[in-house]
Amino acid sequence: DEEELEPSEFARKYPEYMLQRLAVSEQRLEDAALEASQAATQAAGDQEEEEDEATKTPRALSMGANVDAELLQKICDNAGDKTIVADKWNVDMTVEKLQCLSRGVWLNSETISFILEKWISSHKQGSEKRMPKEDARPRCWFSSTYFYDKLTKLSGHYDYAAVKRWTRSIKPFDCDKLIIPINDSNVHWFAACINLRDRRTEVYDSMGGEHEEVHDAL
Repeated sequence: DEEELEPSEFARKYPEYMLQRLAVSEQRLEDAALEASQAATQAAGDQEEEEDEATKTPRALSMGANVDAELLQKICDNAGDKTIVADKWNVDMTVEKLQCLSRGVWLNSETISFILEKWISSHKQGSEKRMPKEDARPRCWFSSTYFYDKLTKLSGHYDYAAVKRWTRSIKPFDCDKLIIPINDSNVHWFAACINLRDRRTEVYDSMGGEHEEVHDAL
């Protein structure tokens, strides 16, 4: 059996072995430092991306969600205007209605309703007589596209009696947010939100309108 040596004596007797161990340790430290640096860079990039998204205007965000123009054109070329391409959520989506998704064309209420219902269904949210699912976060309820017109009778003034029956089947105060699509003079759509969780009203308009009358009515 070899005699047991003190660490300092072992280092003097076997310098090559100690140098090899030192090199391995240094490499491990370098690898750990590189991994930490990469993780920090990734985290900073993710945060910067989130901040960029948070500071984008609704108009800027919408530019990243263009419709597949080629697919839309194929549908329009191979079917008549009245051909129904989708029938769900009490909305008959015809080729004629889909054409509003082309660039530069005003959206119609049926298309907005259909897209909203599709999103609501896939995200467990609520609309009309349906409450959002308990596990939805945040819990949002979406009004119909003509709710605001009824609420204000197109005058901009609040009239609860006109929509009182519309919310009998739901519990609005059990929701985090009530989302209301609004048609502005038949030329522009924007959205309003009654943010019950944060106790405030919000307006999302890609054209930058402030809509004080909407805040007042809601």
